[in-house]
Amino acid sequence: MNLRPQELPEVRAALLDFTATPRAREYWQALASHARAEGGERSAEQLERATRNGLAGDLFFVARPMADLASVAGQSLPFFDMNVEDVPSRTGLMLFESAPADLYSPRSAFTVEPYAFAVVGGAWEITEDESCVWITPIVLIDGDTSLTIGQPALFPFIPASKAPSVHRSLDVTDRFIRTLRSSWLLMQQPLAADQVVEPRRSTQKRLRRAGYDPGPVRVIELRRPQGAPGEASEGRDWQHQWIVRGHWRQQWYPSRQVHRPVWIAPHVKGPEGAPMIGGEKVHVWRR
Repeated sequence: MNLRPQELPEVRAALLDFTATPRAREYWQALASHARAEGGERSAEQLERATRNGLAGDLFFVARPMADLASVAGQSLPFFDMNVEDVPSRTGLMLFESAPADLYSPRSAFTVEPYAFAVVGGAWEITEDESCVWITPIVLIDGDTSLTIGQPALFPFIPASKAPSVHRSLDVTDRFIRTLRSSWLLMQQPLAADQVVEPRRSTQKRLRRAGYDPGPVRVIELRRPQGAPGEASEGRDWQHQWIVRGHWRQQWYPSRQVHRPVWIAPHVKGPEGAPMIGGEKVHVWRR
């Protein structure tokens, strides 16, 4: 499935309609029962409220190259002291133009039905005390044409020093959370370009008749690379060119008094025309 920005308001409406069905309520009750069996405290009403509030929030559409970058960069995203200011809105729904390759999963109990699926985005809500964020994956089940909800999860804003160690293999849930957090960071950096798209008039009329707010969609795209960062300022007499792999670098933000990871895109370093060290290819992101 390849989504378009103008489709998001109606996709949101369909997901909200689904949350009001008996099938969705049975799903949340089953999740709540499972949580209680493992010593957790997640009521069905709490799961439903967090999901509906997230779905009703701001709309974000992430173009395919940007989603792919968020997925790749998310694999090496360092843990950091995430807080409310790192999330683009208190409630929101972010959908990818298409699911990144590593967000596909075989049969799993992660969704309403135990089928193969792809995670195509997520909804979120920051808790009232601003200590946690609820994240609800949005998934496409194999063989289906419409999206559905995955299992809501509560993620605390905790200091990195108190983060639990993870020794198990990362599953699709972990990869999605890393991709989502990477998206939140990347969309605040200069490599991201965004624009606001209004739904079509016909769509706005249909949604208003159905009792929904048609709302604008914020489209996040990847800018074209403008050259290697810091190349001209170093003034060194390099004799070769080499490839600098994409990586995260911690940067200090004086206005917020925090360090945050900043993505440094892959680029060629060294004087133009000098021999290349190694034989790797440079992949250029294009919109």
